[in-house]
Amino acid sequence: MSNLDAPKKFIIISYARTGSNFLVSLLNSHPNITCGGELLGKVTPNPDYSKLLNKIFNAPNKTQGFKLFHYHPMNVKNKQLLFETIQADKTIGIIFLERKNLLRRYYSLLKANQTKVWKVTNPKDISDTKSKISIDITKLIQTINSVTKYENLYKQMFREHKHITIQYEDIENNYTQTCMEIFRFLDLRKHTAIGNTIKQNSGVLKDLIENYSELETYFNLNSHPRVILD
Repeated sequence: MSNLDAPKKFIIISYARTGSNFLVSLLNSHPNITCGGELLGKVTPNPDYSKLLNKIFNAPNKTQGFKLFHYHPMNVKNKQLLFETIQADKTIGIIFLERKNLLRRYYSLLKANQTKVWKVTNPKDISDTKSKISIDITKLIQTINSVTKYENLYKQMFREHKHITIQYEDIENNYTQTCMEIFRFLDLRKHTAIGNTIKQNSGVLKDLIENYSELETYFNLNSHPRVILD
């Protein structure tokens, strides 16, 4: 087998509300990829992570991956042990999935917690809740700081792995081109990707956030590169 389409291992390292479900569905449309969801979101007590990873990466003729959030596994105290186990295996490629606009990400997170709808594949399932979301600026900043802290931590941790950084906004604007970049990263043949999830929170933020004028005033005076007002 040539290097092109040779089986590989990869992990999408990200966090909630970054379009990870859509990305997983896009990758799974490639005939040579099998990509799972939050396979290690929760684990059994005293897990053997090497065995768990070997169980996940078990198809001899497929490029396999799954998504792993910064705070996984959610039910153990020493989360870093999993990431250290992955770090030790340099054959695992890393796809960093980020979101430039962490204000819109935070809105999406609050909205999903409100509606309990995290993934939509049928337009009929989109929540018709019209109530606006109020955003606490202090909590927003704390969340942004936490996200960027772990983005930097894991980029440093996996700097020696083959890796690529993908932005939610790039997937949203041109997912075909973005997937082509990922397929090249994985040494896979070209393929026109097709996804099966639907964007849930359309519209401009000023129509979605109850205290948008308060946010606008604050961030006009205290600009932040990851807060984009629209």
